Amino acid sequence: MKLGRKPRRIDKRTFKIERYMPVLPPIPTAIDWTGNVPDWGELGNDTVGDCTCAAAGHLEMLWTSQASTEYIPSTADVLAAYSAITGYNPADPSTDQGANMLDVLNFWRNAGIAGHKIKAYAAVNPANVPQIKSSVALFGGLYAGVNLPQSAIDATMAGQPWTNVNDNNIAGGHAIPIVSYNLTSLTCITGGQKQIMTWAWLAKYMDEGYCVLSQDWFKPGGLTPSGFNMQTLNNDLQPL
Repeated sequence: MKLGRKPRRIDKRTFKIERYMPVLPPIPTAIDWTGNVPDWGELGNDTVGDCTCAAAGHLEMLWTSQASTEYIPSTADVLAAYSAITGYNPADPSTDQGANMLDVLNFWRNAGIAGHKIKAYAAVNPANVPQIKSSVALFGGLYAGVNLPQSAIDATMAGQPWTNVNDNNIAGGHAIPIVSYNLTSLTCITGGQKQIMTWAWLAKYMDEGYCVLSQDWFKPGGLTPSGFNMQTLNNDLQPL
């Protein structure tokens, strides 16, 4: 994997998931949405710092695998989005400068990535465990930004979980989709594979996250794999 998340940018217009927590369904103690995706692929992130766009592609894979038939974005489509957002030119490696997650989210909503658009997104408080769990369990994943320490890169190469919370040697910013959790750990996709981390690790190194709402998460008839429907959600949100 190559790192490519630019520092967090705060936009006061961004919706916050905490506003909607009172009307969301109960949160399970554990959830894992990874079972229907046999091969995640790197979507270009092995050679280019497009982790922000690759993470979006991985969420599209997860949503469609659970709600319908898995859609697999091509590396070319993901890199095309990265180029459109950042100006990256494959012929000029110096243009591979990474992306801001809000820029990716806005592009994803307005233009789409790999032919798929999202409906909306809301910021998640990195220090709020119920918000993190709600995003993963109810909406099929958390689009998360972390400051990745060198020890995490070493652990990934060794096939080990991310557990070291005492490493202040930050290699760079990284975007990851968090796709499962239980009482002791969470799982994200990075480097084209599942990567386990502890809750303590996430609390130390995550500094931004977004709950993403996509039509891909809804089954025919309007229900999501997590069991609620869009119309009910819209009705519940109206008083807010």
